Amino acid sequence: MAAFVLSGGVGLGTGCRVSRCGLERTSLYFGGSVVGRRARTVRGRVSSLKRQVSMNAKTALVAIGNGSEEIEATTIADTLVRAGVEVTIASVEDELVCTMSRGVKIMADQMIGDCKDVDYDLIALPGGMPGAERLRDSDDLKNMLIKQEAGNKMIGAICAAPAVVLAHHGLLEGRNATCYPSPAFMEKLPKNIDDDEVPVVYDGNVMTSRGPGTALVFSLALVEKLVGDVQAEQLASLMLLDIREDWTTEFTSDTAPEGATVG
Repeated sequence: MAAFVLSGGVGLGTGCRVSRCGLERTSLYFGGSVVGRRARTVRGRVSSLKRQVSMNAKTALVAIGNGSEEIEATTIADTLVRAGVEVTIASVEDELVCTMSRGVKIMADQMIGDCKDVDYDLIALPGGMPGAERLRDSDDLKNMLIKQEAGNKMIGAICAAPAVVLAHHGLLEGRNATCYPSPAFMEKLPKNIDDDEVPVVYDGNVMTSRGPGTALVFSLALVEKLVGDVQAEQLASLMLLDIREDWTTEFTSDTAPEGATVG
């Protein structure tokens, strides 16, 4: 996992342990400067995390860039790790540390170019502007997404990313999808679903969602598809989310959910 760095230079590294129910749990430790705690962060990621995840654990890549939405990026990564997924946060910038949309700095695990030949069960994209444009303009990430689509492997995108990244690369043709409810974004989706009651749309191998407020249910929906509904429900319970009331994920294939507004 990455190190989360506050703009004042205080780092939040992530260490992992296995909870009694078998799910990966993350714990945070406060460090000093980015440079001063880099070795500890890398050591924790490479050694502790890899020792604890199963050899057959699912894998996910979360791509970030300058201007990516920090709530979405960290919620996706953290929730997947809690579910036992081996997560790599990759920077599309020229350095590992990315300044997110509200000024929070996140230190990625790897550069995107170092991940381009690795197969992942899931590639997930946070939104945020201009972060989504930074993801869109990465040739390495574009090629990875095209390969992911060709292999019918999972792609997840939230907020601006479905419109700015996936639609731009032609990955939403013929698919229902949602995104941040702005006309400028919604009009880019070939079959948009603009409905407050539909926070997550799953069509084929692509899952999309609306924004920061839907990031947790989106992440749990990714967990459900990646590792199973039992694990997702257990994790939702541990995170104090009442899935009977709050987890309103909708899945679609050829048609939109009943009552949804389709553009």
